[in-house]
Amino acid sequence: MKILLLHQYFKTPLQGGGIRSYHITKALARAGHDVKVVTAHDQAESIEHVKGTEVHYLQVPYANHFSLVRRLFAFWSYYIKALKRIDELDRADLVYAISTPLSVGWLGKKVSEKWRVKLVFEVGDLWPEVPIQMGVVKNPLLLKWLYKAEKSIYESANNIIALSPDIADYIKKKTERPVTVVPNMSDIDFFEHTKSNVQDPFVIGYLGTIGVANHLEYLLDVAQSAEEQEMSVQFLIMGEGGRLPAIQEQIKKRGLKSIAVKKKSDMKGVRDAINSCQAIFLSFQDISILHSGSPNKLFDGLAAGKIIISNLTGWTKKIIEESETGICYRPDEPEDACQRIRQLLDNPDMVYQMQENARKLAEEHYSVEKLTNKVLKLIN
Repeated sequence: MKILLLHQYFKTPLQGGGIRSYHITKALARAGHDVKVVTAHDQAESIEHVKGTEVHYLQVPYANHFSLVRRLFAFWSYYIKALKRIDELDRADLVYAISTPLSVGWLGKKVSEKWRVKLVFEVGDLWPEVPIQMGVVKNPLLLKWLYKAEKSIYESANNIIALSPDIADYIKKKTERPVTVVPNMSDIDFFEHTKSNVQDPFVIGYLGTIGVANHLEYLLDVAQSAEEQEMSVQFLIMGEGGRLPAIQEQIKKRGLKSIAVKKKSDMKGVRDAINSCQAIFLSFQDISILHSGSPNKLFDGLAAGKIIISNLTGWTKKIIEESETGICYRPDEPEDACQRIRQLLDNPDMVYQMQENARKLAEEHYSVEKLTNKVLKLIN
């Protein structure tokens, strides 16, 4: 089958970042499908072959620190350039569109209707609900148009893939189209898991986007409380984003000595960083819609057999607590987080068991092989 995959942020392991679409295209190609990807980056336009997939890179710069207007321009630029490039390609048998942004879903709808082929629409973040609840979009007319566009995309899709049960529940209120939950993936072959004891200091890592939605001030609050209690804990922040300068300024202003900040890296660098940690920190603003997602670093942490420390609610809180793989705390209670971290410091057996539970959860439920097979089954 010829498949056209549309994803504005397609990444490979060498580039770093979320590589879910890389795993999906690799599995599709291995299954014998002819896959073409139309994506974007900030370099000159090019066509590359990645693990049996033809990837068309369009020049559309994008960064987390961009203003709303500049982001919207990037979304629109990709839409226009992608349409032009797709016109040059042979007709596919299926279109697989990955949101965010929502404009990629609209692109997928337009192309699938033009070619009269099926559309699979994958939803990782709920647009427009996320920017609306964050207060980014307020104009009533724009809100009405965005909700109408969202529903139209759902209705045009033959199948919808949701990256979490919470996202699926939201979509099912909007459409009767079939929705399949396929969470983010744990690469259990790439991330090693070795038996670990409590190290001194106990290292907690945050690896990912440093944006407004992540509100890393929560991590600084925990670090400050830990320093005040003279706990043997160190924190690692690795990533990039619009809030990075402000976070670095806050670290300096608060006089925090236990936090190291490193630049974003490729997947090998991420693996090395995770291996240096005993726990992985997940953080989002205390806005319910943000907690519906499927954070990449949760599944990387599980694959590496690391304890998860999270201030999220929703489905991730449920799986972390039920599987006993980590600590969930309210973001406005950093002292509670520190108290529970101290329990880990005093109980090496608890650390070992949580880490074993994490790896087991990744292997049994979230491995790349299991979840890409689920995507393949849906497409076939």
